[in-house]
Amino acid sequence: MINLVVSIPAHERAEVIIEQIANIKHFCPTCAIVLHISKGFN
Repeated sequence: MINLVVSIPAHERAEVIIEQIANIKHFCPTCAIVLHISKGFN
């Protein structure tokens, strides 16, 4: 059951976003993550 949704604006480097996702999943393994990816994100 998902009891928390985390929204991440993805405008940083890919490594930063990957680390953020790993940290979120470590502390809240059942949450959902929504990525808002900007046009300039590689």
